[in-house]
Amino acid sequence: MTCHLCGAGAFSAEGIEPAPQAFFSVLRWRSDPTRDEARNVAVVLVNEDGTVGGIRAAPISGVSKKLHEQGLVDATIVQLEKRFEQRQKPRLQDLEEMRSQLQRSLYLTEPRPVAVSDLDVTLGALYRAYVAPRASVVLHRSEGEPDGELVVRDAPL
Repeated sequence: MTCHLCGAGAFSAEGIEPAPQAFFSVLRWRSDPTRDEARNVAVVLVNEDGTVGGIRAAPISGVSKKLHEQGLVDATIVQLEKRFEQRQKPRLQDLEEMRSQLQRSLYLTEPRPVAVSDLDVTLGALYRAYVAPRASVVLHRSEGEPDGELVVRDAPL
């Protein structure tokens, strides 16, 4: 069995023991809490006992210049990064507590299970799937030209 996000196997090399299970949540920001139009800004990964975990965040200035100037999301991400640098990382219970505290413009999605055979690979795959800026294709046409120039650029978050 393999992970549909990163292709990592859900079983160890011996094929007997399952890979350690962890849980991830997406940190989301909505500019207007009355509307449900949020942007994903980071992915947070924890396990039940706090031995595995990490955070991968998008550049906040790429999400919103005003948001970067306010510093709210930056401060939250820096605080989370510091917690993950400690030997005892946040546990699933800690993630649930953070989720209950963050419910307005900044909030966490409900934790979802994920197999973790390699922390960096899993965090990278989750980041690409949920947070990373998407590439978009734009067709530029000059007036009077039948064919356009194909340009690939990063789409805003």
